[in-house]
Amino acid sequence: MDQLVADFLSRMGLALPVAILVAVRAGRMIHQMNSLNMETKVTEVTIDVVKDKIVDQLSILLRVYRETTEDVNLRNS
Repeated sequence: MDQLVADFLSRMGLALPVAILVAVRAGRMIHQMNSLNMETKVTEVTIDVVKDKIVDQLSILLRVYRETTEDVNLRNS
């Protein structure tokens, strides 16, 4: 079957245009995949940065609270 399609395309002079079309579509698919991957990576990095900032702020607040309050006991509930 593949040979029949290849013969038809070559006889009609469509082999090169079809090959170009396939290459262009494959390139678009790869670009879209990379764009999605890049967006995911940027989102993950942003989330990590926000988490780090939150942890830093909570550490500062805890330190200030401990310095201003006597006998601070934090329990895991």
